[in-house]
Amino acid sequence: PSPVLFSSKFQLGERYSDGKVVPENFAESAKWYRRGADAGYPEAHTSMGMISLIQAVGIADSDESAVRFGSDESKKSEIISLIVHPERLQIRNQMALKESVKWLRVGAEQGHNANAQFVLGLLTGAGVGVEKDPVQGSKWIRLAATKEPAAQAFMGIYYLTGRGVERDFIEAARRLRDAAGKEVPIAYAPLGM
Repeated sequence: PSPVLFSSKFQLGERYSDGKVVPENFAESAKWYRRGADAGYPEAHTSMGMISLIQAVGIADSDESAVRFGSDESKKSEIISLIVHPERLQIRNQMALKESVKWLRVGAEQGHNANAQFVLGLLTGAGVGVEKDPVQGSKWIRLAATKEPAAQAFMGIYYLTGRGVERDFIEAARRLRDAAGKEVPIAYAPLGM
């Protein structure tokens, strides 16, 4: 199948999730995300990774309810907290966590998806779902930082603290300035330091 077909499956999942083009239907959205991921579409891998992560922490018990949660604008800060503080996660479903890491790894390695690389890097650095490895975690985040401003902020923090990389205040400041210039709030306080 062509990349357009992969993208179409993912896009259909997106449309059912946001309810703008077709009626909102989280069951259909979850089905099309999974089909897109099974067909090899990188953004769908990331979506399935996040759907599984939401299930792993017990916020949702199915793909459908995880998509519903992820689509709720009022829950965005909770989702961000899941991502940026993986060491605080209380895993309730180990199978879902394994599934999450599997999907994120496929998206990060094969699809070179910055979001998958970023989340996988944070999980790897904290040892959530994989063996704790701050060096490997920082490598994933560094790859993501080329496209994802929040990952750039985290690389700045890592250079500031020496987590997974050699401490380098000049590199930390450069990366934090870049992220702050793109209005990434997590970059402001460390940059001020």
